[in-house]
Amino acid sequence: MTVRLQLALDVLEIDTAVRLVAATAEWVDDFEAGSPLLVTQGTAAIRDLRRHCPDHRLIADPKVADAGALIAEACFSAGADGITVLAQASQMTLEAARTVADRYGGAIWLDLIGSENPTVRAQVMAPLVDGFIIYRPPSGLPRVVVDTILGLGKPVRVAGGLTVETVARLAGLALDGIIVGSAILHSDKPGSMARAFRTALEELA
Repeated sequence: MTVRLQLALDVLEIDTAVRLVAATAEWVDDFEAGSPLLVTQGTAAIRDLRRHCPDHRLIADPKVADAGALIAEACFSAGADGITVLAQASQMTLEAARTVADRYGGAIWLDLIGSENPTVRAQVMAPLVDGFIIYRPPSGLPRVVVDTILGLGKPVRVAGGLTVETVARLAGLALDGIIVGSAILHSDKPGSMARAFRTALEELA
C-alpha cells in the first residue's frame, strides 16, 4: 500500500491555499487546513477548501487543547473529515471531541508534537483516537518510538521538515502517511514538488 501524502496548508490567505490545492490535487491524497489558516480565516477556510477539493480527505489542524466538543463541532460541521487533538489535552477534552467525531463519522488524530513522552501518551489515548501524528526531529526518528506507536495498531503519519530526499529514510516503516508543508508550499513549482514526493513514496512501497 502506497503511503498517503498529506499537504499541510500552513498559509494565511485562503486564496493562496486554493491555488496550492489546484496545483497539487493530482498528487496529494489529503489536504490539511493548517493552524495558521484556521487562525486567520476561521472555519470558513474549511468550507472553502471543501468546495475546492471535494474528492480529497480534508483534515483540520486546530490542535485542540481544550473545548474539545465545541471545536470539533465547528470543524466537522464545516466539512472536515478529521481533526487534530494535542497529546497534552486532558482525557475529558479528548472524550468530548471523540463524541462529536463519532456523530459526524469523523476521525481524531492525536498530535504528539511537544509531548515529553510520546509513547506513553499514545498508549494512554489510543482507545479514543483514529491515528497518530509523530514529529521527526532533525536527527531523525528514534526507531523505538516509532515501532512502539506503530504497535498500537492505529495509522501513523510523520511530519516535520520532510523533503523528497529524507523520505527514503522512512523505508521499512509501516506508515499510513507523511505530512509535508514547507517543501511544497515554498517551492516555485508546487505541483512538480508534490509529484516528486508522490514518486518518492511509491518507491517506498
